[in-house]
Amino acid sequence: MKLSVIVPCFNSEETIGDQLDSLASQHCNRLWEIIVSNNGSTDGTLAVLERYKKKLSNLRIVDSSDQKGAAHARNVGALAANGEAIAFCDADDVVGRNWVAEIGEALQKHDFVASRFDIEKLNDPWIR
Repeated sequence: MKLSVIVPCFNSEETIGDQLDSLASQHCNRLWEIIVSNNGSTDGTLAVLERYKKKLSNLRIVDSSDQKGAAHARNVGALAANGEAIAFCDADDVVGRNWVAEIGEALQKHDFVASRFDIEKLNDPWIR
């Protein structure tokens, strides 16, 4: 099963590199892709994404700037997906080691899978 990992983003210049580094370090034996859905970023997010396109051959960037909001960005990413299954993570997250492989394996057994997250690592205190 091919897995599509959707990452919605808006003005994520400061954090998306951490997420993409984490996705780049994943070890997964199945085919998978990363789709970053840019929701109209006006900071340096696109420049960061372009640098990562050279590092991640399975990375695609889609434009979801026609309507604001993370839900819309996720939906546009999902529509662009080539995978048989879809996993979502955010631009201000860092997925855990083996996240892609474990989510992919779980999705072969279950229709819906969720995972825990740590809000401490990348979020300012006022957001937590």
